Amino acid sequence: MLLTKITTSNCDKDGMDRNGKLVSRENNGKVCKIDDAFKYYPNRMDDAGERLADLLVVSPSFVTLELIRPATISHCFHRKHHTPDATVPKHLDPAEGWAMRLDVPFAEVNARGRVRTKGGYEECGLMVATTFEAGTVRLYQHKNIPSKIFLEEVDGQITALPPVPTGETLPRPHTRCPEWVVELTTDYRDGREYRTWHSQYNSDFWCAYGYEHGSDPSIFGPVRYPDGSVKDRLQVSFGFVAHYNYKQNEPNIGFKGYAYRGATVDLYFVVHITTSSLRRVCARFHTMLVYGVSKQGELLFELGYKADFGFSMGKVDNSKTEYLNDAGCGDQQSIFPGCKGGTRRECPMRRVRVAQNRAGSYEKWLGGDNFENVFNPPASESENPLSPLPMQLRGLEVDIRDPITGCVDSTCSEAFFTGKKGTRRTLAFESIRVKYDCSYDQDGDGYFITDIYGFFKRDASVTALDLQEGELLQYVKPGASVLERVPNAKRMSVKDMWTNEYSPSTPDFEGHIRSIAGALNAGVAKDCRCFNGKPKCTCYTN
Repeated sequence: MLLTKITTSNCDKDGMDRNGKLVSRENNGKVCKIDDAFKYYPNRMDDAGERLADLLVVSPSFVTLELIRPATISHCFHRKHHTPDATVPKHLDPAEGWAMRLDVPFAEVNARGRVRTKGGYEECGLMVATTFEAGTVRLYQHKNIPSKIFLEEVDGQITALPPVPTGETLPRPHTRCPEWVVELTTDYRDGREYRTWHSQYNSDFWCAYGYEHGSDPSIFGPVRYPDGSVKDRLQVSFGFVAHYNYKQNEPNIGFKGYAYRGATVDLYFVVHITTSSLRRVCARFHTMLVYGVSKQGELLFELGYKADFGFSMGKVDNSKTEYLNDAGCGDQQSIFPGCKGGTRRECPMRRVRVAQNRAGSYEKWLGGDNFENVFNPPASESENPLSPLPMQLRGLEVDIRDPITGCVDSTCSEAFFTGKKGTRRTLAFESIRVKYDCSYDQDGDGYFITDIYGFFKRDASVTALDLQEGELLQYVKPGASVLERVPNAKRMSVKDMWTNEYSPSTPDFEGHIRSIAGALNAGVAKDCRCFNGKPKCTCYTN
């Protein structure tokens, strides 16, 4: 593997029109199309088992690559033949050192002057090459003609692949990753391994997971932890809350990250919010993780709890909203009797799509802050003094504009698939405030223990950790006081298809998470019920 990111575009150079869209000077000022029109094939082998050069097949004119290491890049032009008298195409930048490949086969011509082979690697045609250092590389191929790009190690040394477990097969690029291919992190707090964030393609084998985890937590750079260690990225342990919540079985695909660079602090939220399953309809509480990193790369707080997202409702027609009182869910109206049918915005709730609704409504989740709930707090005053996490999270709202499943009717006893990917997710909140409370932290190390809903139980020491079932470890840096407001409480959407960073102000290429080069197709279910009785639809599991 030599690449981490690949982006294709029809833009000659970055520029912005008055609507904030990228435009191309050589494209008559039309809006640029930035997409994922490529196929990447690393770790190729010939019949003898020898490794071959990585292959990248692209179509649009401009290709941006992120190289992990220095590499020799060979660019093929299949409409031209690789002959000894051929010359380097004029549109390539001479300063980059492009030169003809003289160590690959030349085109062959028969006695009648007809071309038998085009020459180059795998008969790809005219082949020129140069060497680039690690980092960003931008290539230009003329007139949107599909072509092949080969990548090779500069020193000839081939990076070894991770070992394949006994009895397992080597994953193939652009197929679904087998179950044994997982991304794990060792949590510094308890020493356990947990599933963590990964890109849509595995970085070793380029197999596809078939789902995505939202924002890349590495965008904040290295992070300094309370024990003095510095990690190359924010450590996100998806299963930490579920493990201590009586070893709850919480599907890994449901964890979705939201990274936001605030004015005073960088924030990373995780909400367990998959729309692939109807289990979400009955579940009032969902795992939520909240991280704060200073602009100097120091961890300021790390909080996790089962967040309250209230009751479930759905529109059964264009004007009427009903509680989704499936027999397995109980009486949804009784969860917050003071909420008057879901008309009060301070009431946590989930609005789920119902098949009878022809309006095609979003799925909207409101809630996440358990600590100002005056209607039905998730704790007993007799068992807990209701001392909450030292956090206020106002106006949290997650919209899933293309939910994967919905309820067939208001009983929600059966699901239908919409044919959508569940990737058009937006985030909004008014403000977040986190302030260190020394009454929770008698030993001054920043750690304390709450119940699974985030209400204080006792002080804790991470060096002598003794977590019991139903207890969660929290951290706020001693002396920390953070207040971050979102300008005008704007809705946020992603602005980069690889990092999926969220922004409330900068218009982006499309504003939603992409299925990069069809990665989510690897997770499509074979049999499912489609909306409105359609005989066939694509049933994603994201």
